[in-house]
Amino acid sequence: MPVIKAQSSHHQLTEAELAAMEELTDLGSLVGDYLDGLAENPDIDLRWLAIARTNLQQGFMAAKRAVAKPSAF
Repeated sequence: MPVIKAQSSHHQLTEAELAAMEELTDLGSLVGDYLDGLAENPDIDLRWLAIARTNLQQGFMAAKRAVAKPSAF
């Protein structure tokens, strides 16, 4: 499991926050792998799958920002 270090625009993360960040990273990887599998199905609309991927990535980024509470815009 990769170690997530606080960026300069983030406060020092607590152990609970670090655990949440790592869990979000793991969940994001799991979801990404699932979407990769869906892309192999010829009946899947790849345009909508790309939209789903983009929105899910944005959601995971928002969740990580909610945990890290960066001071930068």
